[in-house]
Amino acid sequence: MKSLNNNFARVTCMSCPSHCEVKPNASLRVSFCQEYCFCTWPEASRYFSLGIMEGLLKQQYHYLYLGCVFVDFSISYLRFFTDKKWLDYLYETKLKIVLVCDRHLRPLANYWYKHHKDIFLIIYQQDNLKSAGDKLKKRFIYQRDAFFHGLSLSTLEFDVLG
Repeated sequence: MKSLNNNFARVTCMSCPSHCEVKPNASLRVSFCQEYCFCTWPEASRYFSLGIMEGLLKQQYHYLYLGCVFVDFSISYLRFFTDKKWLDYLYETKLKIVLVCDRHLRPLANYWYKHHKDIFLIIYQQDNLKSAGDKLKKRFIYQRDAFFHGLSLSTLEFDVLG
């Protein structure tokens, strides 16, 4: 993604102490990692990464069968989410894409979830840690559409936004 600076283009694994780079230049070490690869994006969001690691992953680690990239889908990063480039970029990691959205971008998150099968799950702002962990655990078993809640942007609204 040429429009992203280095802080936003990097995707690094936070599962092990090595913090191997997954994107844009995949580290050789990431292929040898024994742990499942879990990442957050954008990487500039340190408190978000800490919250995901401490609040969600340490509690649900044994139930996660595949690596995930958790996306800070908040109003601060709105400019990234108005076209499909961010989704294509993260899809190249071959990790499950989990959106963690705030209340302002919930309709946009629902739009992306509804129109693109690459998004694995949305964790909403009102979900507490226990319910977010349960959703993540159950998503590996249940159908995709069981986890869609709330309003979504229409295609026209999305086009106006972009």
